[in-house]
Amino acid sequence: HQRLAPIPLEARGCLAHYQGGQLTVWISTQMPHRVRADVSAVLGLPEHRIRVIAPEVGGGFGCKAGLYDDELVTVAAAVRLGRPVKWVETRSESLLATAQGRGQVHEAELAVATDGTFLGLRVTGLSDLGAYPETFSAVPVVLAARLITGAYRIPAASCAVRGVYTHKTPTAPYRGAGRPEGAYLIERLADLAAAELGLDPAEIRRRNFIRPEEFPYRAPSGLVYDTGRYALTLDRALEMVDYRAFRAEQARLRREGRYLGLGLSTFVETSAPSKRASGGRAGTWASGSRPSSRPRGPGRRGRWRSRDGSTGPSASSPRGA
Repeated sequence: HQRLAPIPLEARGCLAHYQGGQLTVWISTQMPHRVRADVSAVLGLPEHRIRVIAPEVGGGFGCKAGLYDDELVTVAAAVRLGRPVKWVETRSESLLATAQGRGQVHEAELAVATDGTFLGLRVTGLSDLGAYPETFSAVPVVLAARLITGAYRIPAASCAVRGVYTHKTPTAPYRGAGRPEGAYLIERLADLAAAELGLDPAEIRRRNFIRPEEFPYRAPSGLVYDTGRYALTLDRALEMVDYRAFRAEQARLRREGRYLGLGLSTFVETSAPSKRASGGRAGTWASGSRPSSRPRGPGRRGRWRSRDGSTGPSASSPRGA
């Protein structure tokens, strides 16, 4: 899983103002509450005297989840000087200092019966953490390890990963935060097993999916899967591409020396892994409309539609902040 740099178009930036014992921080971050907690811990200021404002963040992809040293220095300078201090990252600084993603190497063994049934999985891994850890450097490593069995019934599995420090930029969550690494590992093994046994890649997956009647299912990693209909979603995908016709066309073109590929992948996702709480407010105007507000974040229209299912008004009527 090759290391990469997120390079959001909107670079990181921070503006801090300390006056009358009150600290206000404008910062391009995905986690303003975490920033407030970290600033409080480092500078010794009570959290109720710290206000963190996350404006339109733009690109983040996980690299703006934590508090960086340069941002903390900006805030500390504002407190020390008693004057507003602003710092905006340059494009070259973004490449050199903003946390990068991936950088994991895995070696794996999958035990498979002659009928294609998965029996066991053993994984060893090496994670390049960079020169020093960022706030969430361990998150992708842990999530990748916990999801190595994917959507499949694998009775026994083990995973050992070592994190190593190098001379490179530190790593942190990026676009899936370890989930893509775990999914790629087991899906690659599924394809290799299918090729070894002469089975269709779709069929070997179908034979090993966790069945609907087996939920809730506890994986060897300890994760509990609440529900899923993996075979149904795979069959629907195959139907959409007309799988049999595609394979026939693929074979015909192969005889002509032309190569047409088709990749299959099924993945599972851990949702809402944070132990921190979030909140929102809802009320009723005299006109009967129901305003809603939430601290920050994308997906506003989706939230309105979700809320409408229980409170009634159309998605066009809410007024929110």
